[in-house]
Amino acid sequence: MVRNMIPSNAYRIPDTTKVKAIFIYYATSKRLIDVSNPCCVIDKFTMDAVVSAGILVDDNIKHVTDVQYKYGGVDRKNPRCDFFLVKQPNKGYNPSCSSHCG
Repeated sequence: MVRNMIPSNAYRIPDTTKVKAIFIYYATSKRLIDVSNPCCVIDKFTMDAVVSAGILVDDNIKHVTDVQYKYGGVDRKNPRCDFFLVKQPNKGYNPSCSSHCG
């Protein structure tokens, strides 16, 4: 379970903080892939675990304002997907506004 991989003393992000989620995928080979295929599945389970662990209150757009999938290259010895939460500026939440509003 992904939830079991999160340390019990992990930092809790305040409810008013907005974050960007970044997933960096390192493949096992040079075979061409669509990075979003593995990352979207990893994203779903990881974000659910982060919420379940109490690190984020929720993973909706009020809290997670941006999600990025990146290709990190080939690492045959340690294929993985690194995950980062990056604090974003608090510009306010307006679900009816386009992405340029914040």
